[in-house]
Amino acid sequence: MRMISILCPFLIFLACSLQSVTADAQTLPFRTYTIEHGLSESVVHDLIQDRDGYVWIATGYGLNRFDGHQVDRWYSRDGLNDDQIYALFEDVQGRIWIGTESGVNIYEDGAVRSVTGLEDMERYSVISILQDREGEWWFGTDGAGVWLFESGGQLTQFSTVHGLGGNRVREIRQDGEGVLWFATDGGLTGLDTGNFNTWTRSDGLSGDQLYDLDIDERNSIWIATGSGISLMEDGEIQPVAVGPIYEELPTYSIRLDGLNRVWAGTEQGVLQITEGRVESYTTADGLPGQIVYSVMVDREGHPWFGTFGGGVALWMGDWLQNWSVDEGLTSNLVTSITGDSQGRIWIGSYGGGVLSKDAESMESWDRGDGLDDNKIHALWFDRQERLWAGTDAGLNRIEGGVVRSVESQFADLDSVRALYEQDSGDFWVGTYRNGVYRYRTDGQRDHFHDENLLPHNSVVAITGDSDGAVWFATYGGAVRYRDGEFMTITVEDGLPSNGVISLSADHPDGVWIGTYSGPALYRDGEVQTFSSEHIYASAVTHMLFHDSTGVIWMGTNQGLIRFDPDLYRTATNSRERERAWRQITREQGLPSNEFNTGALYRDREGAFWIGSVEGVSRFHPDRVPLSESRPLVHLQSVTVAGEEVDWSRRGSFSHDRNLIQFSFSGISFDAPSGILYEYRMAGVDSDWTVTYDRTVRYPSLSPGEYRFEVRAYNSSGVVSLNPASWSFEIERPLWMQWWVLMIAGVAVMGIILIIYNYYRIRRMVDIERMRVQIASDLHDDVGASLTELALQTDFLRAGNPEPEVGETLGQIGDHSRRIVSALDDIVWYIDARNDRAGDLTDRMQDHANSLLTVRGTDIHYNFSGLDMDRRLPVQIKENLYLIYKEAVNNIAKHSDATAVHVTLKVDGRNFYLEVADNGKKQQERRRSGQGLRNMNMRANRMGANTDIEVENGFRVVVRGRF
Repeated sequence: MRMISILCPFLIFLACSLQSVTADAQTLPFRTYTIEHGLSESVVHDLIQDRDGYVWIATGYGLNRFDGHQVDRWYSRDGLNDDQIYALFEDVQGRIWIGTESGVNIYEDGAVRSVTGLEDMERYSVISILQDREGEWWFGTDGAGVWLFESGGQLTQFSTVHGLGGNRVREIRQDGEGVLWFATDGGLTGLDTGNFNTWTRSDGLSGDQLYDLDIDERNSIWIATGSGISLMEDGEIQPVAVGPIYEELPTYSIRLDGLNRVWAGTEQGVLQITEGRVESYTTADGLPGQIVYSVMVDREGHPWFGTFGGGVALWMGDWLQNWSVDEGLTSNLVTSITGDSQGRIWIGSYGGGVLSKDAESMESWDRGDGLDDNKIHALWFDRQERLWAGTDAGLNRIEGGVVRSVESQFADLDSVRALYEQDSGDFWVGTYRNGVYRYRTDGQRDHFHDENLLPHNSVVAITGDSDGAVWFATYGGAVRYRDGEFMTITVEDGLPSNGVISLSADHPDGVWIGTYSGPALYRDGEVQTFSSEHIYASAVTHMLFHDSTGVIWMGTNQGLIRFDPDLYRTATNSRERERAWRQITREQGLPSNEFNTGALYRDREGAFWIGSVEGVSRFHPDRVPLSESRPLVHLQSVTVAGEEVDWSRRGSFSHDRNLIQFSFSGISFDAPSGILYEYRMAGVDSDWTVTYDRTVRYPSLSPGEYRFEVRAYNSSGVVSLNPASWSFEIERPLWMQWWVLMIAGVAVMGIILIIYNYYRIRRMVDIERMRVQIASDLHDDVGASLTELALQTDFLRAGNPEPEVGETLGQIGDHSRRIVSALDDIVWYIDARNDRAGDLTDRMQDHANSLLTVRGTDIHYNFSGLDMDRRLPVQIKENLYLIYKEAVNNIAKHSDATAVHVTLKVDGRNFYLEVADNGKKQQERRRSGQGLRNMNMRANRMGANTDIEVENGFRVVVRGRF
């Protein structure tokens, strides 16, 4: 490795001197990453892609990790033994092992550290690493052989003394049978069942200096040597024929991809070997460096090349070749393209005249050669193989390589923008200001403009359909001319814009119309438009064409857009419809994202030539890579209240740290800037939100549980398998803690109860006062008046001798006394001063004594345990007394009892009343009547139960609860 560094200046000179220059120089779709893109250095010794999709880059100054958007870097100050990095390897645990100028490091959990047990290797440059199937480690060094690091921690050195071919071991591989292979500076060495065997040039190797190895699925070994490429199959080694130019070419790296292509990094660029066919790519093709140290094929099938001094190059495929002024064009602003019957391509440019090219030469014409103007807008080969060129100053014709004068009827044209010849021989010329002219085969000329049949005088494209109609793209809409009739299609018919600038009339679906606001399809008299949420479907559509599968291609001001109309129509949801669109930009190899109207041509091989503001491109639609590999997506950082936090585990944050910012990255190197993201926050978002941004902020999150998820879609619309996610919690503030809320709730309830009780007691006091007042008024006013009435009737009765009058006055007096008696009970119920249990018992005793004692009946009262001061509800007190009164009245009227027992108990909210006698006068007792019904009615008012017995004495029991 040190020898390579010493020879680098010489190698660069040698490579430059050997670089071939052809007339057909072109650039291929290489995407380059250098120091300008974030690499720590542009000398790249090794490349790997880890299981998370990151590309790791070993440079001459620092370790780099790349996700397609940004580069993370590590140096000796970050834990590396040395800034010179030579080798990289990912183990089964996902750790990255790093071979440096001073031994081995390991990257794990976001940090670089040294490896315990490998301290002795810090004296050596480690240039290759492998973990074998048994989990043991092999380290190839630059001059000290290979070292085995066993799982038990034992470190063993093997060198030429033990049978190794050479002590400089640049690569280590293990084949399908478990044999270890070492690329040394003394040949190819295999280790099988503990024995070393070495193959050298004498065994068929191209050279003894080996730089790299790769093993295919058949267990064949591809070998990169200092003198070319060799292949070992079934134990036999032969040089790989790559042509005389590349014989003995120093080859530093070799890898196979999933398409059985071999990629070799050499001293003169890259070789691609496919089934015996060899293609070479050098700096002339867009490779940033001529010396290629390392090759890696990523999970999407793209080969990566690490160069000496040019950084990293990513090859996007063989679908595109580009030419600009650097490759021989007279101007980068290509405005028109056509081809002749010999396969030669003719290119018109704005300011560069006309250029013709084939695989070997280029030739150009400008004003000095007779053109009216160097600003070319349209080219057309007629049936006589004459090239017509439309310029700003008029119309020219090139025949036999000479610019010829046109006939007089063409002489007054200017600002020619479109040319078209019908099968009938009629020739159409579209202009920018004067409409369109038709030159008929009979020599006559017709002029159509905005004063007769056209909606606008700017005609920028003309084409014909299979029915013989001619279509015109104007700034006032699309126009169809057939059988002498014109039909105009505008925004009123459904076009997205009246500014029509491109047409494609040969698609099976119908006529595609390109406007300043996207494409539309005219079919069966109707206009259909298409939309996309994320692709620039409304971009300026400078050109429209379709490939052999019916897929529509659009050259726009936002790149080249691929649209599959069948997939769009059969899609059942918006996500499936999005997959019908794909945007291809400079990132995939285009020279520019802005194309020019009319600069389109399909050659005899089915490839399309398209002109842009940065040159001309030739591409094969069927070779355009459509990545079906699912992208990977990762959280890059989480910031809480401006402070980055550890998102590898669940987070919990105080209520005032509720501003969360997420940074994430989707990994798909097909088109990193075209990755689409969908994210959502459980607890905040009801659905996924779509964005191209890689940063999302959530300000002022409320306390609660959250889970953030993000997934990625690559440029082909394929979604990542699993979203990246992170769960966290925003804690409740002190005043929102459950125990604080409980205490506050209890306190609030207590206050409410206090207020309620205060007003309830106050209300009760007011009611009691009112009851006392009503009772007093009834007793003093109504009762006194009725008593006076009774006395007055007695007085009148005594002074009136007539019997009939006296009898009537007696009835009035008796009735008044009964009312006074009933009123006395009502006053007693109402008066709040009589609500105690003692008041009830006193009343009960007074009533019984007034009826039964005079008869000689003994009355026994059982009020034991009764709290005489306990207040009873008015309804309970009233109904108990009335039931009791009814029972006593019944005994007085109908019983021959000599004793009556009265019991009243109140236990908590339960009450019990019993009235019983010992009467024997069964035959005269009434088993039913108004009195008994009244008792049951009053018991029901209290929600109480009654038991009434008339056998063996009269007995009434009332049980209830208040």
